[in-house]
Amino acid sequence: MVKGINRNIIEIAETGNEVFERAILIVRPDSTDKDASTLEAHARRYLGGLRPRRIWVSRRWPAVVLRYLGAAGAGSLITWLVLQL
Repeated sequence: MVKGINRNIIEIAETGNEVFERAILIVRPDSTDKDASTLEAHARRYLGGLRPRRIWVSRRWPAVVLRYLGAAGAGSLITWLVLQL
């Protein structure tokens, strides 16, 4: 439910998604001077850019794996040093 009396919204009826049938976006007050076609184009571009975050599918997974390997290596080194004392 949208509360307020003066809200501009854009409703996208065809999202191109098999799960969601429509999206409702609330327009910021400082962007209300743009025409409807420009706002709709921005809304479709925004919705098209939304993707689920899957860590192993993304292009950043090598950095994440290296971070975990580095943390494991540092923990092993600290443990070894403590046991050597």
